[in-house]
Amino acid sequence: MEPQLKKTISTSSTRRILPWRTRLSVMIVSCIFNATCRSNGTINRRIFNFFELKSSPSPSTPIDGVTSTDISVDPLHNLWFRLYIPTSTTTVPVIIFFSWRFCRGNLSHHVALRACQYEFRKLKVIGVVAIQPFFGGEEITEAEERLRKIDPLINLELTEWMWKAFMPPDEGDRDHEVINVSGPKAVDISKLNFPPVLVVIGGFDSLQDWQTRYYEWLNKSGKEAYLVEYPTMVHAFYIFSELPESALLISEIKDFMSKQLSKRGKL
Repeated sequence: MEPQLKKTISTSSTRRILPWRTRLSVMIVSCIFNATCRSNGTINRRIFNFFELKSSPSPSTPIDGVTSTDISVDPLHNLWFRLYIPTSTTTVPVIIFFSWRFCRGNLSHHVALRACQYEFRKLKVIGVVAIQPFFGGEEITEAEERLRKIDPLINLELTEWMWKAFMPPDEGDRDHEVINVSGPKAVDISKLNFPPVLVVIGGFDSLQDWQTRYYEWLNKSGKEAYLVEYPTMVHAFYIFSELPESALLISEIKDFMSKQLSKRGKL
């Protein structure tokens, strides 16, 4: 695979076609999420936690060759992570998945950026998988306008609320570097050893213009970037296992990880 690869994965149709089961799930998720968002930028956690499903860890009984356990980081703020450990002795990379409810695809970029700036001696980030990353800015893009009443999960009103919840007060506008990562206030990464990035975009995701700009900004900064597009998919399509594109995405991620590891002599 050569850097700056663009790949489009689609069916014969260019229209958004979702099974009825997926449409129902999307509608339910959207309604629950909207009900939890308070106008002051906080979340009604009682409602959210009532509907949030959390599977139990399996610290002693492996499932598909993997054990899992929950580790508390900050009990006061209910901050924890789930650690998955394969039962085989094969050397594997450490994979970190951000499951915070908002702007997760954003957090992965900033963690990689901080890791590059800190220059760990023993820890090295060798790849970033940016699945429909949540970026934005002061501008209303063409896709945001065109899909504002079509995208079932993301719209201008919701993203505005999210940025208020995401940003501390008096920290500037939506062109802040933590939101518009490739905008006028972006951190210059051209001289940093920033890792290769796989950017995943959906054709019915209203954030697609920001995601495309991110990919182009990585290229202009001289970084290794790959773009995979799913023209008929909505935001967060990968959480719906009944969609064949969900399995295709897992395959793309696996391929990306294998290539990054093989380049460093790990496979």
